[in-house]
Amino acid sequence: MTKSELIELLARSQGHLKADDVDVSVKTLLELMSTALAEGERIEIRVLAVFLCIFAQRALAATPRLGSRLRFRASTCRTSSPARNCVNA
Repeated sequence: MTKSELIELLARSQGHLKADDVDVSVKTLLELMSTALAEGERIEIRVLAVFLCIFAQRALAATPRLGSRLRFRASTCRTSSPARNCVNA
């Protein structure tokens, strides 16, 4: 589902709201979620999913066989997991 489809669906299902109000609300919500993830915060939407960004710092490691050094760059991993009630048992 795209953002415009979500806005359209919400505007139809919430007849008492103007389409412009729904549009502003959805865009604001998605912007706040994007900002929170960019700042490393965790977002939990109950009954739906959990979204988070994991930051891994630079690291050094050694290979046991060769003894050579490996360098790993800092990285960010975005992940999400479905809520418990969304997972098929």
